[in-house]
Amino acid sequence: MFGTEGVVTVEGVSKYLTYGINYCKIVSMTVIKAKSTDSKKIQFQMEGADLGKDFQGIDGAKGKVGRIETSYMAKDEAYKDFMRQIGVMADKLDVRVAVDAVKEASIEAYVAAVEPLLKGKFAWWMFGGEEYSERKWKMSLLKWGFIKSEKEVDPSTLKMDGYIGVEIRNTSNVVALHFDKTNHFHFNPFVKSEDGFSLPGASSVASGLNLPSTHSEVDDLPFGIPSNKPSKLPFEEDEAGSDLPFDNK
Repeated sequence: MFGTEGVVTVEGVSKYLTYGINYCKIVSMTVIKAKSTDSKKIQFQMEGADLGKDFQGIDGAKGKVGRIETSYMAKDEAYKDFMRQIGVMADKLDVRVAVDAVKEASIEAYVAAVEPLLKGKFAWWMFGGEEYSERKWKMSLLKWGFIKSEKEVDPSTLKMDGYIGVEIRNTSNVVALHFDKTNHFHFNPFVKSEDGFSLPGASSVASGLNLPSTHSEVDDLPFGIPSNKPSKLPFEEDEAGSDLPFDNK
């Protein structure tokens, strides 16, 4: 028997943020230490705008969720660069004076102190992406041009490429954020060889990127060392697992 009675026609909405341009806020910040070195990275738990009562978010979230991460940091220069990124966030979220007043001796104490100042405030963010398998990816905090305040953009100008936000302009029609999937600092695609093994992103290979051999040398790379081994799950911890089952699918 053919018929449409009872057929659900409401389009499904992803529960997860993706690489590209997103309207979202910081929910939490976590310091993660590498297993075999003293290098550390910062993981940001993010949540998008409230999608209404019919949206069934992860762990009760009212909007889409996701995690973004910095590169592992070992050298002072890398931590200074992270401080610059925090300064940019503080500027865009209008909390610079309060954030500038924070002084701590360890990165763990610093992140714990600035988290309450930065979280819960919406802005327009642009995340980098690295595919570790087909249609699966992990997201990174870009070093430059990664955030704009609400007043700096006109939301009606947001351009999408499928489900990815790729451009947004200000009220003067000037581009405020532009995500370029061909730029290896923005995106590294999954590449599958003939024998079925994953390879470093094609953009990294095409750019002639010299791959470093030690953790201390990856501080300035957007995604760490490209590898021909299977990547971890996007939110798998190096030290301890998380009870938040977020994934990007």
